[in-house]
Amino acid sequence: MSAALNSFVTSLGESVADEATWTEAYINTYVSFNPAWLDGTWGSTARTSDNYDTAIVTDAKGEVLFGEGRGGAITGNIADHFSGTKALLDGLQSQIEQIGTDAQVAGYAQDDRGVAGLAASVIHSTTGRVTTPGEDRRILWFARQIDDAMLQQIAYRFQIPVPRIMPDITPVEDGFALADAGGAEIGTLTWEPLRPGDTAFRHAASVASLVLLVIGCLVFAVLYSFRRSVERRAEADERDWINSRYDEETGLINRFGLEEGFRRLVPKKSSEVNIAVAYIGLEGFRDAVATYGEETGAMLLDSLFEIMEKAIDGQAELARTNADEFSISRSGDEAGILVRHMARKLLEGVSAPLAVQSWRIKIGLSIGLAEARS
Repeated sequence: MSAALNSFVTSLGESVADEATWTEAYINTYVSFNPAWLDGTWGSTARTSDNYDTAIVTDAKGEVLFGEGRGGAITGNIADHFSGTKALLDGLQSQIEQIGTDAQVAGYAQDDRGVAGLAASVIHSTTGRVTTPGEDRRILWFARQIDDAMLQQIAYRFQIPVPRIMPDITPVEDGFALADAGGAEIGTLTWEPLRPGDTAFRHAASVASLVLLVIGCLVFAVLYSFRRSVERRAEADERDWINSRYDEETGLINRFGLEEGFRRLVPKKSSEVNIAVAYIGLEGFRDAVATYGEETGAMLLDSLFEIMEKAIDGQAELARTNADEFSISRSGDEAGILVRHMARKLLEGVSAPLAVQSWRIKIGLSIGLAEARS
């Protein structure tokens, strides 16, 4: 756990060292101090980045020359905002004496929000030379708050229990004290220790969850496919039922539909029902289609259809039993009389040639009547 958290502090130190070793940063802090450049470079990153949330430039004594964080501008001395900064400055000076201006220091510090990681490095050019005396140095500080979200990221990265920063360690937890660079305790990092087998159990649980998810997706796909298959079969059955009983061109019932209707009219008990049918043949219709074409034939059929509907007037069932054959059927006591009357009206309707486009086409009708009591 300690190594995982220390890796975050080490990374923060490396980040501040990289940013401090920059000729352009050297120019905008030593040669011509430019707060706008500092804000656009480090301030904007502090407000939006996860690497650090506070960027500060101070002199050698810690006086803030520029400071920006997610909480707003930072002024005064850095010691007013973070604990242990004097020890960090002393440590930085010691490192500079040993390895030069590439030195950097990092550690934990307390601020008004809790515990943060804090790192510092001297701003210098890429040549590694500092031409100003030590008291005139400019120091770059980066800070990152150690909050719950960051601790969860560390736990996920290193596959360790999720730690928390608490005032004390409870009996059921492990932990250690966090201290700033000056040695003052600033908080306690605690976590629930893993029991034997917890890691294996969590791994097995994650694998099982993935397997269950895959199985669930497969089951859903199978059920969805089965449902679509049933729906398509039902749709196909419905189409077959309609196509077997109705004429596709006119929408009238066909011969099979007519015969099925007759079977339904036959009484199941001793009572009787009277059924009358007129079979109508269109004489000359096929010749007209052959002579004038299918488009004219379709229009001629529409005209004949209108004459038949007008003659029936909704009092009988009209069916198309063949390409040029129709039938009129009715049941009831006066079925025969009504069907004969309709047949006469049909003959009257086609007594004159029918006007179709620029043609006048003569169509004859042959009508056969049948009446039965069953």
